Amino acid sequence: MFAISDSFLTGYMAGESAADTQKAIDGVWQTLDGRRPVTVDQSHLNALHAQLRNALATAERNYQIGSEWIARAKVLEQENVALKSQVAALNRVTAERNGLLKFLDMAVHLLQAQREGKASRPEFAELREFALQVAGIHLDGGVYEGLADQPKKMAWLRKVWEALR
Repeated sequence: MFAISDSFLTGYMAGESAADTQKAIDGVWQTLDGRRPVTVDQSHLNALHAQLRNALATAERNYQIGSEWIARAKVLEQENVALKSQVAALNRVTAERNGLLKFLDMAVHLLQAQREGKASRPEFAELREFALQVAGIHLDGGVYEGLADQPKKMAWLRKVWEALR
């Protein structure tokens, strides 16, 4: 019924032999490369896609949260600058207040010494001159900060102060 010629069989066998040889070569290369054919179930691929979507959603949420924190940090930095400015202003006011209190203390001490009849003493004149210098500093917009950094002048002021006590 069917007649198959020898040439056809020879060609068919040669083709099959070439395909087998190519499969063997591919198998060797796959082994060397670490690749191998695998069969993957569709449900496993679906699970991997779901995990990818979840990871992308988590990454987006983390990015949004990070952006919110960065925006909050910038607001806090601006508030910090404003607070530092307020602290500097309060420090200036405190320094002025302390300087004025020192001057007021000298004025009260001078008035007390005058009431006690010590206005003719040289220490009274020295302290009055010093009090006027301090008043001049304040009137010029400066701040009298005291004599803590001038030990000799501080010793002089103590001596004058005690002499008028």
